[in-house]
Amino acid sequence: MTTVTEAVALGANLLDRYWPDPDWAEKIDLERLSMRAGWYDEQIPSRRGCVLAQLHAGLSSGVGSFGEGLYLLFAAAKRQGSPYPSEPNSRQMAEFGFDWQPSMVDYGEEPGYAALVEAWRAEIEKRR
Repeated sequence: MTTVTEAVALGANLLDRYWPDPDWAEKIDLERLSMRAGWYDEQIPSRRGCVLAQLHAGLSSGVGSFGEGLYLLFAAAKRQGSPYPSEPNSRQMAEFGFDWQPSMVDYGEEPGYAALVEAWRAEIEKRR
């Protein structure tokens, strides 16, 4: 089993290696980070977003989605010869800290999206 901190570190390392912008961590608005929110709009302050939705918004017109960000990341990894699938399943998304699946990954006694957000905040702060 993987802890939330380990899963997020794997996801951050994946972004370091394959995301088109090497300064991806600088692009995340930590105040608006929500790992439950799959859509993000830079122009609507109340619209929160997950890591991949925020990163996708930075590459598009300011509106991003989890699904498109996930596809871009894993497609880039696949093109560069990684062993990861271009379309990861729910378990793989959780194992990289991009989603929380209680039946698939053991995040300890306090599982959930709040723990995932805190782990991403800590990991991103290390990269800034």
